[in-house]
Amino acid sequence: MEEVGALTPGNMFPALAYPLTRDDLKHIGVALGFLIATVIVSRFLSSRLRAALVAGGFQANVAILLARTLWVAVWTVGLLLVFYQLGGGLTPLTAFVGIVGLAATLSLQQVLQNLVAGVYL
Repeated sequence: MEEVGALTPGNMFPALAYPLTRDDLKHIGVALGFLIATVIVSRFLSSRLRAALVAGGFQANVAILLARTLWVAVWTVGLLLVFYQLGGGLTPLTAFVGIVGLAATLSLQQVLQNLVAGVYL
């Protein structure tokens, strides 16, 4: 007989109460594939963009800013794909990210204005 207050993996994480199936392992493998592809693509694209912008005559700080923005965008898409592959719903996550983004832009409005003005100059 199992104790009521016993901490077992099945009590803490209900998904671990059942053994992993082939389908679960397939989803985990695809998620790992997405992570590996995200690392490779983000590094490749950000370095290529930075090199192309510097060669095109952009200032180094603008090239770095745009390359890092591309890096963050690729990682965002990659993590969303991993999250979706592992069974997470994208609608609540998208709503949460939207609310956090709105709060961040409202609270950092002056900083963002100065950043845009600095890039514009």
